[in-house]
Amino acid sequence: MSAEKTLFLVIPLFNEEENIESLVKSIFELRVIISSYTIHVICIDDGSSDSTISMLKKYREDSPLLIDILSYGENRGPGYAFQYGFQYLHGKYSIDDIIITMEGDNTSKVEVIRYMINRIEFEGTDIVLASPYAYGGGILNTGMFRQIISYFANTLIRIFLGVQGIHTFSSFFRAFKADAFQKLQAKYSPEIIDYEGFECMVELLKKSIDEELTITEIPMSVDTKLRKGSSKMRVFKTIIGYLKLMIHLSRK
Repeated sequence: MSAEKTLFLVIPLFNEEENIESLVKSIFELRVIISSYTIHVICIDDGSSDSTISMLKKYREDSPLLIDILSYGENRGPGYAFQYGFQYLHGKYSIDDIIITMEGDNTSKVEVIRYMINRIEFEGTDIVLASPYAYGGGILNTGMFRQIISYFANTLIRIFLGVQGIHTFSSFFRAFKADAFQKLQAKYSPEIIDYEGFECMVELLKKSIDEELTITEIPMSVDTKLRKGSSKMRVFKTIIGYLKLMIHLSRK
């Protein structure tokens, strides 16, 4: 009997040739962990200049996974990639489906997804965040400077948004109940978000809070050793993006 529900994985990719093989293998393993859902992968190429997409196409040919590859030919940032993916997803999901946003560098542990699904299915939560800052989570093999910057950025954003019980705001790794995602698209357009940089995830969370969606976290350890190559995030550029977003939101 085939699964009637679909788990959509929305994944932006930018020069991830070193991580594509591990990413595809982990998603393939997810089919065994979560057998009650059909898995539909939507990969958005954010202007990769390496062999990311050619490798992905090869793995797609040899895999039973349903993988759509979207591209717009230039590097615009993860926010724009998510906009593109969200617009593509519009109208393709049903009310019982779940949408997952995640990193393409193999740092999003797919085995955590079953716990995210449980929160949605059994508790009725609209959005589940995988958080290294929640009790039981952690950040491994990351430089102290980045950890400090990340901690203070999340603290500042939490204070600015005036929310309690949420510890992570910038992570891509999130699960959305389909009707909650539909509500966001109906209110803000199929793209949902406007910002093109890493600050897009804070924007998405703020809009979710404004729509009074229920949000919870589950702990996850982030081990950067699982990622080959360097992070695509530019710290100071991202901080400036956060500041611009907060200024913009404070004027509303």
